[in-house]
Amino acid sequence: MKTSQKTRQRILAAAKTAFAKWGYDSASMSIIARQAKVDKSSLYYFFKSKDDLFAAITLDTWQQLSKAVAKNLGNTKRSNPQQALSQTCQEFIKISLAAGMSTTKMELPRTDHPHFIETMEIINQTQKQALNFLKKHLVKYPNEARSLIANSVHGYVLHSCSGKHQPSIKNYCDYLSALIIKPKKN
Repeated sequence: MKTSQKTRQRILAAAKTAFAKWGYDSASMSIIARQAKVDKSSLYYFFKSKDDLFAAITLDTWQQLSKAVAKNLGNTKRSNPQQALSQTCQEFIKISLAAGMSTTKMELPRTDHPHFIETMEIINQTQKQALNFLKKHLVKYPNEARSLIANSVHGYVLHSCSGKHQPSIKNYCDYLSALIIKPKKN
């Protein structure tokens, strides 16, 4: 990886931490630059504004989440839909935690940013793919099931910051997927 790519990745990592810790409004570009160990001119070389930086994180995160859905739910040859759904939920939680999406302090900035428009397209595509998977596996109320999954995964991510005991990610996602997709009777 080139030095400039490493610097950009360091900035993104520092920004994820800062946004998660202080929220979008309180995480200044100065704080992010200091955390990334770069000067502000380097920060602004890669990102014109805090909106650009936040949008890049959001877009990258949703691209990763979309790939997880495509990999696990888009594979029509999979013999175990419960396992596919569980693996997707596990990846969603891990990606969300790594992206610093484990806080309720996260407020979205300007939503007319080009990255946010692209992100919304990815979100819509990902939701459609998940809905098609649920319909294919005869889930009685697929829209509600999709919402339940999203809210449950989000709840797990938020709760992970509390420090209270909770089940392992795998056990949680296995249980959630078993609630949604019942095994086929022979």
